[in-house]
Order: sequence, then C-alpha cells, then structure tokens
Amino acid sequence: MQILFLAFSLASRCQKVESDADTTSTKVNRALTTLQTNFDDLKKLETEAKDCNSQEVEEMQAMQEHLQQLKVF
Repeated sequence: MQILFLAFSLASRCQKVESDADTTSTKVNRALTTLQTNFDDLKKLETEAKDCNSQEVEEMQAMQEHLQQLKVF
C-alpha cells in the first residue's frame, strides 16, 4: 500500500515537473521571439540611420561645393 502511495506521489511530482518545464519552455520561446523582433527592429533602425547619415553627408558636400562656388565670385 505504501509503495502504491509513493508511486502515485512520484507520478504526481513528475507531472508537475513536466508542466513546469512546458511553462518554462513557453516563456523562453516567447522571450526568444521578442529578442528576435527587437534585433530585427534594431537592424532596420541601423539601416535607416546609415541612409540618413549618407543623405546628410551628401547635403553637406553639396553645401560645401556651393560655398566654394560663392568664394570664387
């Protein structure tokens, strides 16, 4: 009788551990998805920043050329 109780108790604990593992796995997967989304967003922002910086450099170069032309006169 005691062995049956111990077996039932052990099975119950195993189910709890399995349930906790599933919950933890779900949380980890959600966190990984969030991290991937954040990483993708950062990559997009990096690309936008590079594009913006390139445009600003071009505009500054155009202004410098314009100023050089004004100095000639």
